[in-house]
Amino acid sequence: MVTLASTEAPDEDGDHPASSERTREGSFALFYRETYPRFVGRAVLRGLSREDAADAAQEALVGVYKQWAMLHPQPPDARFRYAARALENAVTNARRSRGRATDLPKELCPFVRFADDGGVHTEALDLVRGLTDQQKTVVLLLDEGWTANEIANRLRIRATTVRTHLQHARETLREKLRKEGDRG
Repeated sequence: MVTLASTEAPDEDGDHPASSERTREGSFALFYRETYPRFVGRAVLRGLSREDAADAAQEALVGVYKQWAMLHPQPPDARFRYAARALENAVTNARRSRGRATDLPKELCPFVRFADDGGVHTEALDLVRGLTDQQKTVVLLLDEGWTANEIANRLRIRATTVRTHLQHARETLREKLRKEGDRG
């Protein structure tokens, strides 16, 4: 068996740069395998099609790969947070590239019609109709499992504003439910 000796000097840790590079590459491959499916799912939840979600996840992870030398020594949660921010940027870019305005209430919950519902009346729809568009959006996103901070980032408003919309929506719905209970 012939072993070729490295002509490069060891780095400060005593490792040869080539072996350090292989370790970094291997750790990124593992990170990619663990993260890619989760990112596709997150992007789909953000309203992208399966194909657009896969592209956004790929774009985010390419950006992470370019910064992997800096990210590799970081703790795993720091790497994931960096990658999650890259995914949010990629999702935003994908939405912009589609060239259409985002109408979140209709896009996130297509089975609930807001303005053009053709007069269909159900108790749940009648309750929701009394909310403002922002309140409907925040309630729907919360129902999708988003946190107040994620909603705030997505809508480009403050988290306190999200909480205020939720509080007002709850008050409105509570009052309407109380009135319905008094009638029934």
